[in-house]
Amino acid sequence: MRYLSSIAAVCVTATLLWGCNQPETGNATVAEGGGVPYVTSANFDQEVYDSDVPVLVDFTATWCGPCKIVDPIVESLQADVAGRAKIVKVDIDETPDVYQNLRVNGVPTVIFFNNGEEEDRISSPQSRETYLRYLEAMIEGQAAGSVSVTLLEDDSFRRHFILTRATADVEGTLEEYPDLLTAPFENGQTPLSLILNRPSVRQNALIELALARSTGVQPHEYVGLGWCERLALALEDDPELASRPDAD
Repeated sequence: MRYLSSIAAVCVTATLLWGCNQPETGNATVAEGGGVPYVTSANFDQEVYDSDVPVLVDFTATWCGPCKIVDPIVESLQADVAGRAKIVKVDIDETPDVYQNLRVNGVPTVIFFNNGEEEDRISSPQSRETYLRYLEAMIEGQAAGSVSVTLLEDDSFRRHFILTRATADVEGTLEEYPDLLTAPFENGQTPLSLILNRPSVRQNALIELALARSTGVQPHEYVGLGWCERLALALEDDPELASRPDAD
C-alpha cells in the first residue's frame, strides 16, 4: 500500500512484475510430470501443429514460482478433455528453441493451438475454469479468442487482458464490454492505475484509451500521469491525501 506523500516526492510509478524471466537454458529432454507429457523440439510439431484436436501447451520451468500454481491446474484438466483435446508441457530450460520461436517472454505462459495455429495465450495464472472454457470452446469449433469477452467479469482475467492484448484488441473490445477500462477492480484499483503501474511499449496508447473513457482521475494517478502540479493543488485542498492509502 502506498501513500501520496511518498509517491509525490519522486513523481514516478512502480513496475509490477508478473511471471518469471528466463535464465540460461540447456539441452532438450523428454520427461513425464504429473501425468502431462513434456514435449521438445523433436516432437513439438507432431504433438502440437499436426494434432487433430485442440492443444493446450503449458510453458513452465522448475524454478518458476507462479508455475507451481498453473501446472497443477493444467494437469487437472486432462480428465475433463480426454480424447477431445490434448495437454502438454514445455520446459523452457530443456527446450529453449521452442519458446524462443514462439516469442514466449516469460513463464508461466499457456498457449492454445488448433488446426496447427496459435489461437490465444495467457501469461499470468488464471482460474481452472478459464483454461477449461478455452478448451471447451475450441472443442466445440469456436475460436479460442471468442472466449475472452465472456471472461472479463473475472477481475484477474480482465487485468491480464488489459495488460497483454494488442491495443487494437483492447479498443475493439470496448464495444462489447464498455466497462473494460473504467470499472474498478475488486480491491478498488482502477484500470488506469493498473496501466500506470505496468510500463510497456503499449502503455501510452492504453493510457489514452483509459483517459478517453474515464469519468475522473484519482489524485494518486496524477503522479503516474506526470500531473504533479495537479497533485500539489489537490494536496493544498485536502492535506490528508498525503497520508491516505490508495487502492494499489
